[in-house]
Amino acid sequence: GKIWQIDWAKLTDGVSDAAILHKLAELAGARWWVKNGTLFFQGKGNISSSYVVRYQDGGVSSPSSGDFIHMDISLNLQAAKTLTVNVKSWHQKKKKTISSTKTVHGSIGSTLTYNYRTPGLEQDHADDLAKNKSNEHARHEIEVNVLLVGDPSIDIGMGLQLLGTAFSQTFEIDHIS
Repeated sequence: GKIWQIDWAKLTDGVSDAAILHKLAELAGARWWVKNGTLFFQGKGNISSSYVVRYQDGGVSSPSSGDFIHMDISLNLQAAKTLTVNVKSWHQKKKKTISSTKTVHGSIGSTLTYNYRTPGLEQDHADDLAKNKSNEHARHEIEVNVLLVGDPSIDIGMGLQLLGTAFSQTFEIDHIS
């Protein structure tokens, strides 16, 4: 685990527990959820199992098919650009500016730059925040929405493995309803 210094941030200044967990997960590059009264806090990319969705292109002679009712795949052209994240912070005790820059190379176009200012970060926290934010922006390049027949085995901690399309890969599941 990481050591969060007492003077690094006030964690409970009228902020809900969920907001604190969300902020810590954001800084740690993780995600969190509650299932059946149990809290899960997991690093992004740590997918233990996947729910598979198959698509079969029928071509000209027959209709396309798949094991879903409806599927939308969207490509976010802004997130497909090269992304640069700059994090700057003022460390009060050290009287020093802390900065970090991370770049995720994209597949199209020019560079898109994001700037974040967060007070009181140490250098390793600034590096982690820049890396996590750049990965978070880049992971929204492709969005998949699938309408399936109800299946209680689907879990928010699983990945969604898409097969049979140009976008075949495993995606993290952000939402199930």
